[in-house]
Amino acid sequence: MGFEVLINRVETRCKELNMAVSTACHDSGVGRGFINDLRNGKNKNPGLDTIEKLARYLKTSSLWLLGGEEEGSESLPLNENLLEDAITALMAHTKGKWAELPPLKMARSVSALYELSMPSGKVQGDSIATVLRLVGGQDVTTARA
Repeated sequence: MGFEVLINRVETRCKELNMAVSTACHDSGVGRGFINDLRNGKNKNPGLDTIEKLARYLKTSSLWLLGGEEEGSESLPLNENLLEDAITALMAHTKGKWAELPPLKMARSVSALYELSMPSGKVQGDSIATVLRLVGGQDVTTARA
């Protein structure tokens, strides 16, 4: 996954807040070179915890930074069919290893996939692996026991 959207949104938000990207990254605790490391491929898997830390510092949501439509959206309208599709897709993608995810990671996975799917109204195939990788640090289907 390229992180162009994340990089662009962090840069945009920093401009809105009149601060340097490196300062925001340092002060948020993710490391001064976080964005440069993403840009040049040194960091290929930042993890959702890292993105959440930066989002909190920038007073926005991690899902907006990852490409969600509405900045700062605290609650989404409930689309039960889409929520069910997100859970079903995650379960199918993890090939029975869904239960190996800790409950918090399960919840974050469903929440992230749900929000990323809201604009189109359907679960995007490439979003599933991305969400699992960001939330779990790796795709649970490729994790070794």
